[in-house]
Amino acid sequence: MLCALLLLGCKVKVGASDGDSEGDFPCQLSEQCPLSESPCLSSMCFEGQCVFVPAPDGVLPEQDQHAGDCKHLYCDGEGDVFVQPASFDVPTDDGNPCTEEVCDVDEPRHVPKVAGTRCGADGICNGAETCGVCLPKAIRCDGQATTTCGAEGQWSKPEGCHVATPRCSAGKCLGFSEVALGAAHACARFDDGAVLCWGANHRGQLGDAGGAATPVAWWGSMREVAAGPKHACAIGQNGAVHCWGANDHGQLGNGSYNSSAQPVATGVTDARAIVVGRSHSCALTTAGDVFCWGANDHGQISGGTPNNDGGASADPARGAGRHEPQRIAGVSAEALLLADDFSCVRRGNATTCWGMANYDLPEPLEPLEGETATPAQQEFLATRKKRSSARPRKVAGLGRVTQVAAGSLHSCAVINDGTVRCWGAGFMKQHGGKTTTDAYAPVTVEGANDISSIVVGDSFSCALSKTRDVVCWGANDAGQLGTRTQARYDGAGEVAGLGRATQLFAGGSFACALAERQLLCWGDNRQGQLGHPSPPISPTPLPMAW
Repeated sequence: MLCALLLLGCKVKVGASDGDSEGDFPCQLSEQCPLSESPCLSSMCFEGQCVFVPAPDGVLPEQDQHAGDCKHLYCDGEGDVFVQPASFDVPTDDGNPCTEEVCDVDEPRHVPKVAGTRCGADGICNGAETCGVCLPKAIRCDGQATTTCGAEGQWSKPEGCHVATPRCSAGKCLGFSEVALGAAHACARFDDGAVLCWGANHRGQLGDAGGAATPVAWWGSMREVAAGPKHACAIGQNGAVHCWGANDHGQLGNGSYNSSAQPVATGVTDARAIVVGRSHSCALTTAGDVFCWGANDHGQISGGTPNNDGGASADPARGAGRHEPQRIAGVSAEALLLADDFSCVRRGNATTCWGMANYDLPEPLEPLEGETATPAQQEFLATRKKRSSARPRKVAGLGRVTQVAAGSLHSCAVINDGTVRCWGAGFMKQHGGKTTTDAYAPVTVEGANDISSIVVGDSFSCALSKTRDVVCWGANDAGQLGTRTQARYDGAGEVAGLGRATQLFAGGSFACALAERQLLCWGDNRQGQLGHPSPPISPTPLPMAW
């Protein structure tokens, strides 16, 4: 009866007993009773004996709980204790903005917040309990260098892009895919298809507002680019041809004579090669057809069509030129090249050219735009036009040709035995001979042996040998031979300090080469065409100042 009234567990024993005794524990006050080892039993003195009273079902008193231990203790009403997980009983905030308090498998923990979580005013958690400024392993460009985010979420010291991959974009160092040189400017295409141009920009040749090594932001991906004195053209990944720059003779091919600093479509959509001359352009299609547009005052785009056959897109005031591409009838080509005022194609071992191919009057020059031609200039232009040919002519005395290149006043070809033969103007010995007499038949260049490729500038030429050496000959007034001096040479001289070259390029009075995994240029730099801030003329190769 007593147990029932007090809700006691009568089976509970207090104290120790001898024999079969119940083992009672006499008391006068509850304070004299021993404490229970279970928090769910409380001791009390009742009628002179110590008894244990079980706590009712429910949560233990607050003093028996431990904040932040992810647990709550409960009594079962019979004196026993059971533990209940409590996910809301998270530990105290540790003050770290990149950790959070959780009950993980009933255990209190401070765990890292997810990488990328914002912390502080401008910080970002690194996923390892640290507030930094970046995500670990992230890479970004810092000028023409890359910097990597470390484990603590801080950017490392910038590491400059390797000379073989000089441009940084989207966190990567990019290398060259192609380089094209004009009369006084140059463009380079990088591995991501972006194009940077530098040098003269008086006719929009750089494709934007100007500046050295300026990214051409309007083009996403180029497959090939060609630069002329005042305009340039490029083939996109889809085969479409776009041009920009001067358009006074329709050389942009977009049906107008308006110059453009932005690319304009020519209508040629399946090109595999593009070349530009002084004021005309030609494209070679995947089918082997040749399309040309621009100036035609010397038959440079007609390919056999008389000069007076301008067609619907011709402007008589512009020498029967065309401002839209026209297919050159009867011409099928494997390779294509242009110079100032003539065009050539190669098929097999045969090279065919048309336009003004023979010059012997280097002076006086043509009048500048807006000027009136003097009598001497008029006579010069008339003489030059008489010697032009709108019909293709075969170049005799070459033998088996592996490559051909054309400049403003002369042309050169690499023969299959590794020698080089040139023809045309000789006033700067650009044909590689010992005299300054013009050569109407190919002349073998002395000092150019075992040659694999050749490039031609205005009045000089350079060749790359199979051993990766570079030799140049012709004009050297701007140091374009790269021989450390501006002295004249008979035959070819080796470019100094270049190292082993892999590709070679020529502009008006300057040249560039990819050598020792970097782009180096030499010659005239008065308009920044070497991509280097100084000097105005360099007879020694200089690395690009990216």
